[in-house]
Amino acid sequence: MRRWSLLVLVGACAEVAPLPNTADWWPEGVDYDVQEPIRFTPEPYPDLPGDRPGVRALRDALLPSIELTYAPGDGYPPGSECEFRESAELPWELEGIVTLHPEWYMKLRGCNRAEEKYYGNWFIEDATSGIFVVGDSRVAPFTVGDRVKLKVRAVRTNFGMDMIYAYDVLEVHREARPVYYQAVNRRLEDRDIGETRRIRGVVQEAPDTFGDFRVRADGVTYHISLSAELNRRRFHPPVGQTLCVTGPVQFSFSTYSIPIMRIGQVALVDEDEPCPDEPAEGP
Repeated sequence: MRRWSLLVLVGACAEVAPLPNTADWWPEGVDYDVQEPIRFTPEPYPDLPGDRPGVRALRDALLPSIELTYAPGDGYPPGSECEFRESAELPWELEGIVTLHPEWYMKLRGCNRAEEKYYGNWFIEDATSGIFVVGDSRVAPFTVGDRVKLKVRAVRTNFGMDMIYAYDVLEVHREARPVYYQAVNRRLEDRDIGETRRIRGVVQEAPDTFGDFRVRADGVTYHISLSAELNRRRFHPPVGQTLCVTGPVQFSFSTYSIPIMRIGQVALVDEDEPCPDEPAEGP
């Protein structure tokens, strides 16, 4: 006990050495965001839809339809309270390019129009049109630019937006192809929903809690929606910055907007600087 007390006393009387100054040990460093580049092109897909009916034909044949429409025998089991109808037009095979990374979150109408949460939504597009695709997985099986073949088993129009509601993935070709877009300098309309558009304008405000902000050009206001992940990462272009934004158009809460899942969908440019590639004429 005496020896222990002596050691404590000696330690208490020892001088505390000053901490070293580490300011010059290494450079301050620079913050970097994951760039996630995406290639875009103003040229339509020359090989899609190929020898099968494309997205436009699917929409013309079955949509819009508020009622959930399944292929015969593919709907809810007998005795289910879920409302749906069947159509001999389904199933329908189509092939297109993924134009939004399949992790977009949205609430949609499910059984008997009850709201359900879907975390893996995306868009597919061929040379004829594009369409929203419902997904309920948080794991993305492919990404933007991949060519995907689907067996469409159900469709519906949800909150004013046509969508593929149920499907099987038949093939995935990981090609990372350039995504076809059309540049617009007008207000977005129904004809733009599901199709990839490019807008160029100036940031009007910081993103809100949900990652939404507005870009304005020539008197037209465009709504941009950041994914939850990009919003958490604070990918917030400064107010007054000129942007080129490219992505599929969605319709939600009576608003046309462009969802952003990848930083590669956004290019920060000077006021008089063109977008990274030659823009196409607006439709």
